[in-house]
Amino acid sequence: MTKVRGLLIHPGQVDEIASRHPMIGRYQVLVTRLEHKDEMTFRVELKEEISHIETLKGEIERSIRDVMKLRGDIEFVPKGTIPEGAKKIVDQRIWE
Repeated sequence: MTKVRGLLIHPGQVDEIASRHPMIGRYQVLVTRLEHKDEMTFRVELKEEISHIETLKGEIERSIRDVMKLRGDIEFVPKGTIPEGAKKIVDQRIWE
């Protein structure tokens, strides 16, 4: 589990969000820190290209709010970017 903006998120939540969208292949949440604020990015590899990418982005954003009670950015990445067996949540925050 990882704490983001005061709320705990866990890998099961990441799986639940992805399961709501069958066109998602691999996925991963990156947690970073910018100007003393937590940032969350849901990285997505699609199984195949789709024409309605902005619609899907909005649907995934809603799923994140429903499941994690947080707002997060969506980043579509090329196939092969997220390694097989990669961690579901990667915390890249640097505490100074």
